[in-house]
Amino acid sequence: MTAPAIATTRGTRWPSVLVLLAAGFVSALLLWSRRDYVPIFDGRIYADCIAKVAADPGYIGGYRCAGHIAESYVAILAVAARLAPGTPVALLVANALLLALGAAALWRLTRSVFPDAEHRVGRALVVGAFLVHPVVLASVVQPGLDLGLLVFSLCALAAAVEGRRWTLVVFGILLIFSKEPGVMLYGVIVAVWLWRRCESMLSPDDATRVGVATLVLLGFMALIGHDMPSALFFLVAAVVVALRPLRPSLPPGQGLVGTVVREWPLAIPVAFLFGYLVYYKLRATAAHDGSAQPVVWGGGGGARVLLKALVRGGIFDGSTRSSLALMFVVGFLWVPTLWVLADLAIGAVRHVRNLPARPLRGVDRSALGFVVVVLLANVWLLSRFVTFSNPRYYLPVFPLGLLVAYAALVRLRVRPLGRAAILASVTALLAISAVRTVDPVSRVVWGTFKVGDRSLLSITSLRNECCGHGRDQLGYNLEFTEFASLQDALYERLKPTDSTVLVLPPNGDWFTVDALDSVTHHRTLRASGTLRPRVIMAPDAYDLAARRAWYVEMPFIPDTIFRVLLARRFDISEPCRITHQGYAMDVREMRLRSSAAARPSSATQPASDIAGASPCAPSESVLSAH
Repeated sequence: MTAPAIATTRGTRWPSVLVLLAAGFVSALLLWSRRDYVPIFDGRIYADCIAKVAADPGYIGGYRCAGHIAESYVAILAVAARLAPGTPVALLVANALLLALGAAALWRLTRSVFPDAEHRVGRALVVGAFLVHPVVLASVVQPGLDLGLLVFSLCALAAAVEGRRWTLVVFGILLIFSKEPGVMLYGVIVAVWLWRRCESMLSPDDATRVGVATLVLLGFMALIGHDMPSALFFLVAAVVVALRPLRPSLPPGQGLVGTVVREWPLAIPVAFLFGYLVYYKLRATAAHDGSAQPVVWGGGGGARVLLKALVRGGIFDGSTRSSLALMFVVGFLWVPTLWVLADLAIGAVRHVRNLPARPLRGVDRSALGFVVVVLLANVWLLSRFVTFSNPRYYLPVFPLGLLVAYAALVRLRVRPLGRAAILASVTALLAISAVRTVDPVSRVVWGTFKVGDRSLLSITSLRNECCGHGRDQLGYNLEFTEFASLQDALYERLKPTDSTVLVLPPNGDWFTVDALDSVTHHRTLRASGTLRPRVIMAPDAYDLAARRAWYVEMPFIPDTIFRVLLARRFDISEPCRITHQGYAMDVREMRLRSSAAARPSSATQPASDIAGASPCAPSESVLSAH
């Protein structure tokens, strides 16, 4: 009698296995296609930091990257960099392994929330969508501390939902020492953990009371910040939640304090952090040469700026709107967001009418509630302190958003086959968005700019922030890597030397060029066998004394003003176009006029300022590097 049941179980497992294999294969294929990518922008900062740690792992201070607490993530990647120094594929493989760990943690989390067999395919599709998520893939290709936040927060949350205290402590340490926001992410998980432990000793509706109090607090924070729309939103939401009759509040049950005290191991990661901060504070005090870094990174403003940002109550300001759009709109993410909002609206109406909660077949309501609270807290906290609209800042939100989106389909009573079809379609859209900017809604929200035959989103447009159309802001999918490929194609033809002068648009040289391989002339991570062209920003090039230079038009930085100004002293050629798989970048030759050469200049003329072959043959107007 048991054989048919076993056969049925195996039969229901195969579709989920195939979904995971297909998503894993697509994810691996997309990542491997970027195996030669040498990081640009902030990714280059972190890659160089990791390389220094790999070369000298005994220097403890080197594990802090760009002033950030980064020890756990940097230590892991430094192992890979030490095994294969100077190769970008080593960093890619290490990040891919971290992604696999995060996917495994998400699988365990979905299994805890949706334990019933009817959700096997749904669980697999949630993990599959995560594996091909455009921002996640971009963050695997581009070295950055936020990937550590994503992976270790997933591992910590999965451990918490499963009730594994010491596993939570271990991943809590790794999470806190990935980047500063890890402290907040860990604190949220611990807070919900403690609530679950004490829930049986509290009144049945105390969770609702806490929710109302939180909304009122956020409303007053918005009032203090003179943000009336946000204050009204939170206060109205508090009234809506409080409309439902609540059962009387009772005194806390016996043993509440003892229960909290028994969870003392959860304070170990915080104790480690406290010791770390004391050590670096003493070290900074002892450093008299000005080389000491701030103990806590604060975007140039220190810890006070971080604390001030946390009490910012606005949700309709430009920073928050940009953050929410990157969390829930970009790259077809608006599709699951729509049905989640529909589910939320239905739930709000039922709540006001005092109707019972809708059934959630095969769902652990307690585990789902844990995830929802953590998701809401993460959305709030990660949208408070925004220096730039970098999509990677919101990595911890994406997997939880996908899980909640699947739960919304269950609550909306969509049948299993329909849920699978909808989530599979979203997964396909995410995979497409990883390599092409085709989402029409995103194109309307942010606007686009041309890169040859392709168009990318102008992520900076919502806040009018630095720089141009974006630098790290363009890491919403894998297309930003084409800026590195286009440069390789250019330098391969130009064959620059150390004395070749490259003029870049304003803000275009943010770790964009760096070292070139002396043989291939491609950008490289190696420290030896390299050359470094002389790179000058266009605003600083007016007094340039070099007789010849190359104006490289980085597509993500529009510039016509400074090029017009430079034309007063230089003869600037028509653009020569470098192309790669439909993407393009223009370069112009600059020759100093003889009359201008006689004028005094504050710039030093290189020994061989005519170094470098022309990237365009006389008969060519376009260069292709396919």
